[in-house]
Amino acid sequence: LVSKILIDAREAKIVEIFINSQSVFTTKLERELEQRFGLQDVVVIDTVGLTATEIKRRVSRAAATYIESHLRKHPQIGRIGISWGETLRHLVNYLPYVNHSDFHIYPLIGGMGNEHFYLHSNQLVQTLSQKMRATAHYLYVPAMVSSIALKKELEQDSTISRVLDAGKKVDLALFGMASLEENSTML
Repeated sequence: LVSKILIDAREAKIVEIFINSQSVFTTKLERELEQRFGLQDVVVIDTVGLTATEIKRRVSRAAATYIESHLRKHPQIGRIGISWGETLRHLVNYLPYVNHSDFHIYPLIGGMGNEHFYLHSNQLVQTLSQKMRATAHYLYVPAMVSSIALKKELEQDSTISRVLDAGKKVDLALFGMASLEENSTML
């Protein structure tokens, strides 16, 4: 935040700043992305020289910090939806324990078999709701089904349809963005 204010002051030619830091690059990039795409908040993480594992952890930690701050600034948020994946698992792990007993946490996607169960949305819902003392809601369906007929039949189940409908109305949705590399859980 301070870096963004300093950049604005420099662009307004109010101050001259000489900072020897890579964070200036990321802050400038954040501003450019916000302006170009009309975004309210952008967080750019410097990943130069980091391994893939270190990048995931740094991104997850920054996301957790951002979400914690965002929830404090926006107390009207009460419904959170979460997808699945390794980065989101780390994000949930980095979030502190807080008391949001009026919150409801929803999965935004079904499961993907028995492998990597700890990354599934229901598991992330469980952990996140425990950390927030919130109410957990679960979606007991696969993420992909074999036919449109089966999809429609599952959507007609009242328990499933309630969770799916609630997922469309969340105040905050958490999604990971994964590549389709060989070691991706999405593959």
